[in-house]
Amino acid sequence: MEYALFGRIAKGLSVRTVIDTRPEAMTFSEVEQGVFRLEGSNDTRIALAVPEPGTVVYSWWWARPGEQIKEQSRLIARL
Repeated sequence: MEYALFGRIAKGLSVRTVIDTRPEAMTFSEVEQGVFRLEGSNDTRIALAVPEPGTVVYSWWWARPGEQIKEQSRLIARL
């Protein structure tokens, strides 16, 4: 199970996530419109897009050591 909270902080937008498989919450800061990068040393990202009215795409991007970052999972929500 995953929970995400989007909010505005002094340096822009952020996402705070809690996942039942991780011992702590993670904080992501917006690095470009709709792209949030994990604060800290890992290159892990969350991307949020609205490709058309009534559709939201929420995806996780990360890489294993030595690999190129790529989309690893995606949720598409439609009204």
